[in-house]
Amino acid sequence: ELAQRLIDELWTKYGAARSLAGWYLPFEVDNWHFDGPESWDGLASFYAAVGKHAKRVAPNLPVVISPFFNPSGGLTANGWAEMWAAILPAAPIDVIALQDGVGAGHASAEELAPWFAATAAAIKTSGADTELWATVETFTPEFDPMDIHAMVQDMIAVQPYVTRYWSFSYDHYQSPQQVGPSLHRAYLDYLTNGSQ
Repeated sequence: ELAQRLIDELWTKYGAARSLAGWYLPFEVDNWHFDGPESWDGLASFYAAVGKHAKRVAPNLPVVISPFFNPSGGLTANGWAEMWAAILPAAPIDVIALQDGVGAGHASAEELAPWFAATAAAIKTSGADTELWATVETFTPEFDPMDIHAMVQDMIAVQPYVTRYWSFSYDHYQSPQQVGPSLHRAYLDYLTNGSQ
């Protein structure tokens, strides 16, 4: 109910703004705390209620979530796929922007493919019209800016499964407003020339 009220308030205040491009539901679901069908049913009900409300308010705006995984425990990649295959048929989620977890220290580049593949398979199994994006973490576990080469390797690891990339968080770790301009120049060089 609180999330629905917030959607109403945001729409009343900012619905006419072109910068309001969609709804991000900031409840970061993970593979540790939602380990069985009972909790999956609760998530499906929650996402259905909030997502459908967002769609009633603004039918053309996407609903986006950004869950994360930690392969050191909790559900396996197969269990993760089963969870999302159970949730998505009930929930109008347009985008799963799956966090790669590398910056947080939850995963390595080598561990990404199975989790992104499992999420893509769950979307397909569910029949949902949901896109899979990658939320690329641009920091290290020490909360320093990640090397551009490492960041690109993470992107390459998930490329077969995603249609788009998000960054978390350029404004904290690469922006010249926060750190020296060299990181921003490296980012621009990558965008322009593809060099790392």
